[in-house]
Amino acid sequence: MDDIRIFCKREIEAKIALKDLIIALKNVKLNINAKKTSILKGGEIEEKLFDPHKSLLDIIDTLMKSGNKKLIKEKISFQNLYSIFAFCWFEILLQKYHS
Repeated sequence: MDDIRIFCKREIEAKIALKDLIIALKNVKLNINAKKTSILKGGEIEEKLFDPHKSLLDIIDTLMKSGNKKLIKEKISFQNLYSIFAFCWFEILLQKYHS
């Protein structure tokens, strides 16, 4: 089963939603993975769910779609690309060994 994300305004609502999900899954003979299940609060949400490189990736995407090679060379540094790829590779390795 794929990842499921449920967003609630209050922690108690999240706990109720999780309980309801567990019951619904049990009715169809499925379970959640308790080790991978958590209720995030505050800064944890952005830290764990959103790509820290999104703004840079959006800029790169826009530049690449422009097809302007001179502008691409000026605006996209090797260091930016290297840091993104290194971060992504590290994330892939973490997921592979902690799944």
